[in-house]
Amino acid sequence: MSRTDFLNCVSMLPHDGVPSFMFDTSFGTGFAGYRVSEVYGNGFDGEKSARSIVAGRRYLGHDAVPGSMISMDTRELGAEIRLFDDRPAMLTKCAFDDPAALYGHTPAEMECGTVDQIIRSTNLVKEMDPDAVVASYVPSPFLFSAVLRGLEPLLMDLMNERDYVKDLMGFTTECCRIIAERHIAETESECSVIPGAYDNVDLVGMEDLRAVCLPALKEIYGVMSEGSRPVILHPHGTLTEGDGIETLNDFMDIGFECIYYGENCDHRRMCQLTEGKVSVMGGIDTAKTIFLGSDDTVRKDTGDVLDATDGYDFIYSCSCSIDRNLDAGKLKIMMDTVRSHTTP
Repeated sequence: MSRTDFLNCVSMLPHDGVPSFMFDTSFGTGFAGYRVSEVYGNGFDGEKSARSIVAGRRYLGHDAVPGSMISMDTRELGAEIRLFDDRPAMLTKCAFDDPAALYGHTPAEMECGTVDQIIRSTNLVKEMDPDAVVASYVPSPFLFSAVLRGLEPLLMDLMNERDYVKDLMGFTTECCRIIAERHIAETESECSVIPGAYDNVDLVGMEDLRAVCLPALKEIYGVMSEGSRPVILHPHGTLTEGDGIETLNDFMDIGFECIYYGENCDHRRMCQLTEGKVSVMGGIDTAKTIFLGSDDTVRKDTGDVLDATDGYDFIYSCSCSIDRNLDAGKLKIMMDTVRSHTTP
């Protein structure tokens, strides 16, 4: 599809067909001829990241991509990871597993070589593949906090150490702001994606979501939306029933142009709840459909999503990122099904 159709759909303007986005965080490495460990082995390699993203798009044929395989690298703040050749790196030690470590660092450390390489990757993707829509990629402050501290310790801190959570969120919000400002100033990305895997009412509850997560999300949205670039929020959790509907309304009230929902949401209901307010992005659950399903299951599940979302401002994607350990052939069947779909 044309780049214009993708961007028009995000902004709820007239467009043709069903645009697509794949959140490639290591999938394309094999098509570029790299081991995943090569991208991370000596710090983050922006050129290999860019070549991998472009190679993955050439294989699958989606319309939009993230500019970088990562949004930050917490090794800069003391984390440790284990590298693999054929799947994403695994975090083995959180940077702030000792909570006092927070106070030995400053957000200014985000002005580092890793972020330079992230910016480089984003610009190289645009240079190598000018037909692609390239999205800047910045984490939500709460997601960044969970990666630095560890999710379970952070959830315990929410119950018992509120002052510490305030300090941590202040730190990560400033870190994310620094990264976001660099994307706006130094890249030619046409939109942005903010993943918020743990900005999830099913995990933290409505009270903490509103008190802790939403103010920080609003601040980063304000930075990323400069220059009229659409901003896509990628939360997880059930957003089509119960407290999830209130959460969805809270996200829309911030001003995000598109909500990229994950698993456990009803596709048609999601479109109905957001119609006329924001565009939506979503698709099959990769765990159920790609890991566990047959080729025919992939065709059926993809077709069901497309049928449920016909007539709405909808962008097709997987429920979350696509990685090296996903079946490439099934993903290709999925994208072929999307491209062959005829909208009413």
